Amino acid sequence: MSDSSCHPLKTLHVLGKRHTAVLLEEINARHYTGFNHMVRKMGVTPKVLSERLTELEGSDMVVKNGEIYEITPKGKELVSLFQGIKAFHLKFGEASPECTEQQC
Repeated sequence: MSDSSCHPLKTLHVLGKRHTAVLLEEINARHYTGFNHMVRKMGVTPKVLSERLTELEGSDMVVKNGEIYEITPKGKELVSLFQGIKAFHLKFGEASPECTEQQC
C-alpha cells in the first residue's frame, strides 16, 4: 500500500480515539476559550485532552492562538463530513434511546 493510500486511515485513526471527534466538533461550534474551559465543559481529564489536542494540532485540524484553540480550514472540512456519517448512522446504525438527530 502506498503512502498516499494510507492518509484516510491515518485520519480515521486520529478520529477514532475517544473524545477526538467530539472535541473537534466542540471547538468548531463553540470556540472554547481555552484548555481549562474545555476540561470543565467536556468532562475529560487534562492528560487526555492534552493528548487529543496535540494530535489534532499535529494533523493540522486545530491551531492554538495564545490560549485559544481554533479549528483550521482542514478541520472544518472534516467536521462537515460528520453530518454524512451521522445520517448514515441514523439510517443503518443501532439507535439508542438517548440518540436523536440533534444529539448524535
